[in-house]
Amino acid sequence: MVDILLRAVACHRGDEPLGIHLKRFTECGKSLVDMTPKRLQQLLHPILEASYEAVGRQEIMKHLCGCLSEPSGKKWHRIFAGMVLTEKLINQGSDDLMVETFQGHHFDLVQKVSLLERSDSAARGCTDKGAQLMLQKKAMDLRTTLRLRLKKASCEELPQNAGLGFKDTLSTCSLSCMSTSTA
Repeated sequence: MVDILLRAVACHRGDEPLGIHLKRFTECGKSLVDMTPKRLQQLLHPILEASYEAVGRQEIMKHLCGCLSEPSGKKWHRIFAGMVLTEKLINQGSDDLMVETFQGHHFDLVQKVSLLERSDSAARGCTDKGAQLMLQKKAMDLRTTLRLRLKKASCEELPQNAGLGFKDTLSTCSLSCMSTSTA
């Protein structure tokens, strides 16, 4: 049991927990915009690797939700980095992540990105018009990519060993077809 917890914390990436890698990527500031592809991939590698583990996917999505929900427009870099990370996960991460997202195991990613596409960063404290336009364009592009990938995920099944740690026993049918008997 202890071994499982230690692996979950370290996520097989040396001594650093996944949370450190996520923060490093999403809080690197303006440098993300001008980062070389090689350095970007170095920062992404442990995160992409973690997307193949259920615990990693949960932590990644929790972190992304925080980034994409950032209330301060002054921290637009974090929002942008969250969208870049989302895009990279769609293209290079585990397919299970998109299947889980489609099935509602994580926050509504399409809604968050759609809100960012129409958000007014100036009203939240960001006076940089260029940053606002860049965020809106990234959100628009990401929403298109996300919708296509989630459409593909709708045809895929989540593996039994996905390791979400809970069993879905809730009925999704209407109230009129639910059984009223108690066994």
